[in-house]
Amino acid sequence: QPSASITFLSHSNLHLPSYHLSLITTLCIREGYAISIPDLGSTTTSHFFKSSRFFFVDMISLFGIPKALILSLLLFLSTCHSNVASLSSQNSNTSVLLSGGLINMGNTCYLNSQLECAYHIPYVRKMIVNPKLESACSDEDGDSTSDDSSSTSNPSLELLAMSNLFASMQKSSKHGNGDPILTPATSTSILCRSLGIRVYEQQDAQEFFKLLLPTLAYPALSDLYKGNHESYIAALDGSKREKKRSEVFLDLSLDVTNFDSVHDTLEEMFTSGEVLSVKEGNGWRPAKGEDKVDALKGSTLSRTGLPKILQLHLLRFSYDWNTDVMSKINDRFSFGKVR
Repeated sequence: QPSASITFLSHSNLHLPSYHLSLITTLCIREGYAISIPDLGSTTTSHFFKSSRFFFVDMISLFGIPKALILSLLLFLSTCHSNVASLSSQNSNTSVLLSGGLINMGNTCYLNSQLECAYHIPYVRKMIVNPKLESACSDEDGDSTSDDSSSTSNPSLELLAMSNLFASMQKSSKHGNGDPILTPATSTSILCRSLGIRVYEQQDAQEFFKLLLPTLAYPALSDLYKGNHESYIAALDGSKREKKRSEVFLDLSLDVTNFDSVHDTLEEMFTSGEVLSVKEGNGWRPAKGEDKVDALKGSTLSRTGLPKILQLHLLRFSYDWNTDVMSKINDRFSFGKVR
């Protein structure tokens, strides 16, 4: 037997959509409270919701229920509704296209997350939706960073499938007009078949994207994500002997275990190095036949080495060699505002 009851009365001034009411219902039923909803124009109770109506909670009927619970729920739900309404209004007045999401075909969440990131970058979306047009524009402007234009004049099947997917997502976004509730989700089935993806096999999102870019055979797209940093190793004996090498990257992997912000992690990665000590059996041999010396090993990243689109990969999974268990690191990791 429920310990108390909640009565929802029809009301048109408090904008509380029915899906918010459903959440209240779920939480209250879990706590053992009965739900009663008078129908409009009658006194009979109904145990279902009609999506076209709005409701509010009659606080007089909340005897026996912790008021803090109800007030917290209403505050949370009204805030959610305000945020959604604000987002919808903002997007409807701008050129921002809001995705309705991608359908998970099995275990394809890794694929969905990468494609969603790419879709919400307007320039990338434009390139993928119409690669031939984008290639022509790049050639006219002289901005193409690749000498290979054949890939976009004759797009690969994989690129065509990707283009079709983004076109469908774009159509859904326009249909929803900035309202995430009204924007339909899109299926990735054609792209998955084109890429030969086994939808019930879990994969790594970072690894997937690194394999996807060359598969698409679209150099202009790959060049957007390509950056380079310089790795070095320098002797500490004052001889000024050193070796440098430029390395290309598509993303930067950040340590979230020992640092709590993007700035601190990047600073550690590219301003401090690792000392290779001869005493510890880890010195550096500058040339074949020479004795090992103490050295400093590290990497540097300059502004000119940054890609047009910088992807940051958070190392949130850690493997314990003692227990043979993979665990996720849920520590807070912050980043500053992008100007």
